[in-house]
Amino acid sequence: MLARVQLVVLAAGLVMASAGAQAATITLTVNPTDPQTYSSISAAVAAANADLNLDNYYDIKVATGTYTNDFANVLRPMTIEAAGGPVRLLATVPPLFNKGIIVTTSSLTVRGLTFEGAAIDASLGGNGAGIRDQSAGATTLRVENSTFLNNQDAILTAGSNYQETVQIINSTFLNNGSGTGQTHALYVGDALSLLVENGVFCGTLEGHNIKSRAMNTTVRGSQLYDGATGVGCNSAGTTSYAIESTNGGKVIINDVDIFQGSGTHNTTMVRFGADGLFPGPTINSLLVSNTNFTSGNFGIGIQAPANATGCTLSNTTFTGVTTPVSPPSFCTISTQPDVSPDGSTISGGTGTLVTAHGTWTFGAPASPGNW
Repeated sequence: MLARVQLVVLAAGLVMASAGAQAATITLTVNPTDPQTYSSISAAVAAANADLNLDNYYDIKVATGTYTNDFANVLRPMTIEAAGGPVRLLATVPPLFNKGIIVTTSSLTVRGLTFEGAAIDASLGGNGAGIRDQSAGATTLRVENSTFLNNQDAILTAGSNYQETVQIINSTFLNNGSGTGQTHALYVGDALSLLVENGVFCGTLEGHNIKSRAMNTTVRGSQLYDGATGVGCNSAGTTSYAIESTNGGKVIINDVDIFQGSGTHNTTMVRFGADGLFPGPTINSLLVSNTNFTSGNFGIGIQAPANATGCTLSNTTFTGVTTPVSPPSFCTISTQPDVSPDGSTISGGTGTLVTAHGTWTFGAPASPGNW
């Protein structure tokens, strides 16, 4: 132990202090062309990890460029962000620990990065990730303005005993998945909450666009392509579910467009409680509002266990969807939007949904006065 506080200022600007020193936000710069900065993301992250003052917070700013096989292990809270232009983290060999391009056990914010090519051998799980989050506690993973291309898993989080918060904002997921059905574009384990906002998911192979075991899952302002071509996709992919809340929980889907094409390998678009519901009747609910389900004249819009209750539809349309809700009793209709020209929308007053495939009767109206 050091008898007194010592400050060591490194060439790249790292301040390293013994425990008990005043906390600070410290910026590290990564630029391979500038010898006065760190030459790799992994070196900057390692320097931050070595700081003995755990109250310090690190902001790692990465210069424009492609960083090939530059893998980082995050052990303390920090931000890793692009500075000035595109930053591409490309894996051409198995990533760190055969897990991820960035592996974290702590709170982490990522901004403006592209993660590409994370893959490991099938004998090791075949689930290499752009970001592999192994937090076991009350941490936060926040990803902003980032892109995930051709990874076996784009983002994969472990179990945090329902304590972690995961936020995915303004990010794009293209052509992720391994083709085994065991990997997904976004897979969040037992977190406290997941928020996906303004996201685009397309071209996923076999797995789901969004798979969540969180107690609270919100997807809003997003476009999800389920076996269909879309924004930025070079193929339709073979997506299983667009959204799966595996154990139910409190789920909100708002202002989302879900497109299902013939490439899907599972005709359900949104699956609720596939592995059984959280215990307790007040924990599980699904609210779908201002959302459009569009399919190629087949498929199930929303599917839940036979005993599930607590789904409410508001201003939601189903176009070309053979079975809007299964079982129909799972959902009620709370408000009446304008009826679309083809009749494929919620109709008020009778608790029914009229589509080209027939008339579907749902549960009792949640609020008859609004009909």
